[in-house]
Amino acid sequence: MTLKMRVSMIPTTPEVGQPVSVLIRPYVSSRRENGKCCNWLPVNLVNERLKIAVRSPDGRKDRITVGKTVDPHLWQGGFVFSSPGRWKLTAAAVDVQLQRPESFVVRVLRSNAAA
Repeated sequence: MTLKMRVSMIPTTPEVGQPVSVLIRPYVSSRRENGKCCNWLPVNLVNERLKIAVRSPDGRKDRITVGKTVDPHLWQGGFVFSSPGRWKLTAAAVDVQLQRPESFVVRVLRSNAAA
């Protein structure tokens, strides 16, 4: 089985200084009944910790602290982006070997107040 994570944010296109919610949904793969890959199933990571690394456009690194919600398949954290540009978020489980950490890029817009 392979562990993967779906990362999403609300709002999906944040502005500088705007609080965002970062949502993590872990999944595991399993073979389908016909033997082909893959059936992705939500997984409840009971005793695991998730690590979300953030890298700003100028290379500064930070972390987003996430915790489990009442939904056993959903983790959530908050973050405020300090500058516009392309930010990279990388999600990994601390105690579980991922095939590779899940990464995605967020485009952060200038705030309307700064315009």
